[in-house]
Amino acid sequence: MSTNYVYGTGRRKTSVARVRLLPGDGSIIVNGKGVAEYFGGTTSPTAIMLPFRVTETEGRYSASVLVA
Repeated sequence: MSTNYVYGTGRRKTSVARVRLLPGDGSIIVNGKGVAEYFGGTTSPTAIMLPFRVTETEGRYSASVLVA
């Protein structure tokens, strides 16, 4: 069984973020941790979910993010 996903890479100076969007329930995992655990309350959950709300895909995709 193959899993279809969409991926993208973002770069800024020496940082790299690799993102995979998979069909799912809307969960976001950053470096193996949940968003609240990874960011520790420094970022608003509303700001993190904004791209999904704007594109009307909230709850349809899950994101897996690797940041280095």
